[in-house]
Amino acid sequence: MITFVLAGNTCSGTTCGQCITSGSECAWCADTIFKNSSSSSRDRCASHKELFEANCTQIQNPRNEEVMSYRQDRQVTDGSDGTGNDAIQLQPQAMRVRIRPNDEFRTRVTFRPANNFPVDLYFLFDVSRTMNDSIEELSKLASDIAEEINSISTNYRMGYGTFQDKVILPFTNTHPAKLANPCTQREPCSPAFSFRHELPMTKDLKSFANAVKQSHITGNIDRPEGGLDAMMQAIVCKTVGWRENSRQLIIFGSDARMHFAGDGKDYPSVGQIAYELDRSKKFVIFAVSKPVYPEYQRLQTQVPRSSANILQTGKDSNVVQIVRDTYRNMTKGAELEYKTSSELLEVRIEPQCAKREGKRCTEVTIGQPIDFVIYIRVLSCPKRESDRIQTVIVAPSDFLQDRLNITVEIICNCGCEINATRTPSDECSYGNGTLVCGVCDCDPGRSGSTCECGVNEEEEHLEDNSCT
Repeated sequence: MITFVLAGNTCSGTTCGQCITSGSECAWCADTIFKNSSSSSRDRCASHKELFEANCTQIQNPRNEEVMSYRQDRQVTDGSDGTGNDAIQLQPQAMRVRIRPNDEFRTRVTFRPANNFPVDLYFLFDVSRTMNDSIEELSKLASDIAEEINSISTNYRMGYGTFQDKVILPFTNTHPAKLANPCTQREPCSPAFSFRHELPMTKDLKSFANAVKQSHITGNIDRPEGGLDAMMQAIVCKTVGWRENSRQLIIFGSDARMHFAGDGKDYPSVGQIAYELDRSKKFVIFAVSKPVYPEYQRLQTQVPRSSANILQTGKDSNVVQIVRDTYRNMTKGAELEYKTSSELLEVRIEPQCAKREGKRCTEVTIGQPIDFVIYIRVLSCPKRESDRIQTVIVAPSDFLQDRLNITVEIICNCGCEINATRTPSDECSYGNGTLVCGVCDCDPGRSGSTCECGVNEEEEHLEDNSCT
């Protein structure tokens, strides 16, 4: 084993590949004859500086690099028609890099929030009788909400859905008469239901207002509602009309607690909701009455892509304000996230902005580019060659379509090993091995620095140690 101590790190290995993976500054001399001025043998595995000073002419020291032929580098843009439908917000979109173990590669990427980027808002409201005032107000304020969103993006759509609770005991009275009218004879209401998708995404404000106005008020037995179940439907159902490339918000209105997994049959868990919101890059605004606000505040801490707000009605109505303020706060922030399943890589992303909270840039201006630096460190060289290609996906935290795919090729071998001809060499005892990176790779049954020893020779030379 060849060993050389470099600034507290150990460069070691009997092959070029072993050497360069033992430390980020380790290099290998591939000269066939490698001796210093006093003609004594020199270690082939050392720093580039040491090998250069020892007059090595073939130094193998592969460095981290990007393979430029793989780069996809379309410019950030608002899109061809100015609506943001085909906007490019992240540059580049794909790259391939080669990184040595125990070393770090860094690259700079640009994120630019597009003007008029598509916005989809889905209003999901509890239609119990106590929510009647809030629902009536929502139908009247449709144009005001649209006007506020329009000031940020003209490319918006709004949809509407309602919920109550699961139509099973003990949540809903399943007597036929009560299913038809869960309320009282004096004040009847619509048949019980769990979730109803009332209106797909549209820009027709009149259709939206009418859909809200025609909401079917209904009732159930217990106080908590099936809001979490309805939210799951709104997140995953394609009939809602979510666009693939849009900023997506659910405005959840209620004055009651929610049923959770464990309360009864098939209610989703908070973890499932958080997962689906993150997977689909949706954001939920909880707009709830003051008595239940503390519970939704706690829920907000468990669902990262959410905010909790107190919903007010009458002259102090704040539906428009809640939507406006939350959406403006979202557009003023920018953060890049990464995903990788590899345990061989460490990744971190540093925003290059003047004002930030943690890893998130704040006070971002639409149309203004922001740079982020991505650092990727390779921890070790995997034994299986198939594991030497890894993937990192980088994407803005609030968008589904924009992403950067980084293919990471882990450098575990030197060029002289990869390109070796593997033909018998006279340097290796007249063809008893192959010359690879300046040293002999001996045939089976042969050993020694030049493959000079065979099985019989080793037995014959046990006393003089020349072949042991």
